[in-house]
Amino acid sequence: MSDLIYDGLRRTITLVDRHGNTVGTWPANNRVDSHATLRRVPDGTYPMLDRNLSHRHGGADRQGIPRDSVTGEYGAHGIVRLNDFPAEGRIHAGIGIHSGRLGMADRSAAHGTGPNHVTQGCIRTTDDAMRVITQTMRIDPLNTTTVRSNNGH
Repeated sequence: MSDLIYDGLRRTITLVDRHGNTVGTWPANNRVDSHATLRRVPDGTYPMLDRNLSHRHGGADRQGIPRDSVTGEYGAHGIVRLNDFPAEGRIHAGIGIHSGRLGMADRSAAHGTGPNHVTQGCIRTTDDAMRVITQTMRIDPLNTTTVRSNNGH
């Protein structure tokens, strides 16, 4: 089974196949909106809810942008979700890894775009990363995501 490793210090996500080989490393960030219920995904290893296929979303956001599109909330390939986990005094569901918001600045002072665009707790990466991750998980199920050095750098 394959695994993901998010490095908060380097702001990268790495996909490792079942043989321990690095499939790829891409830019990623766990930059979270100030209104979210989770400040960041705590360091640890999380079992995956979505192991063979990503979770897809229908419809559009408030601006009419399709939710699963390169400029949408979740990117063209949907989200791979972690199992529900406790953090900051509550259970968090629906947190995972996705892309989206390519070329669209968020409303924060930093005006992040793409992988640096804020989320509601998720780790955001590139559409290239999610394409490879979702293709790989079809033949090599996604087992875990390990989060390292994610203490707010």
